[in-house]
Amino acid sequence: MILIVLAFMTMARVRNPEQLRDLAPGEWGLLLGLDRCPEIKTLREKIRLIAGSPDTAHQWQMALAERWAVA
Repeated sequence: MILIVLAFMTMARVRNPEQLRDLAPGEWGLLLGLDRCPEIKTLREKIRLIAGSPDTAHQWQMALAERWAVA
């Protein structure tokens, strides 16, 4: 879900999660299929987990590649 939020933020030219404070969370939630958009604190934590270390991102990428290769 976090990657979808980031993709929609990119398409809407929202440069950082803090700019979501100025936008209606309910409208973003409808776009995402949720009641409301995730909080900025949650987004920042998830982004930090994904981008925290190069190994984490690489492991995630390899797990996705293995799933796609099996399917």
